[in-house]
Amino acid sequence: MNLFRLPNNGSLTRRQAIAVLAGLACLIPAAAAWLLFPKYLVDGKWEHHSVFDPPSIRVGNGYSQLTAEDIKRLSQDPRQAQILANLRAMPRQVPLRPFWIGSKYGDGRNVLFGIFLLTLVGFFLALKAVGIL
Repeated sequence: MNLFRLPNNGSLTRRQAIAVLAGLACLIPAAAAWLLFPKYLVDGKWEHHSVFDPPSIRVGNGYSQLTAEDIKRLSQDPRQAQILANLRAMPRQVPLRPFWIGSKYGDGRNVLFGIFLLTLVGFFLALKAVGIL
C-alpha cells in the first residue's frame, strides 16, 4: 500500500519540498520542547523542568534523628547493625515522575503537548494540501 502520492516519478515538486521542510522546521522544535520540558508536580504546583535536571523530593528515614549513643547501642546487635547500614545506604532524595501529557481538565495540562499536537495536525494538513498525502 502506497501512503504517499508523489508525482514526477516519485520526486517532490518545489512546492512540496518547501512544505515538507517548513513543516519539519516547525514540528521538530515543538516535539523537542514537549519531550525535553515535561511538567512535574513540585510542592503542589505544576512546573516545567528539564528531563536532564528533574526536581526531587526529600525522603526522611529517621537515621538523621539518631544520636551517637543510639547508633552505638544499636550497632552491637548484628541484625540492628544491618538495619542501620541499610538506613545509611538509602537515598535522601527521590526524583519526581514527569508528566508529558498531563491532566485533561485540571491544572496539570501541559501546553507544550497541545502545541506539539496542533503542529503535527498542521503538518499533515499541509502535506495533504500540497498533494503528498
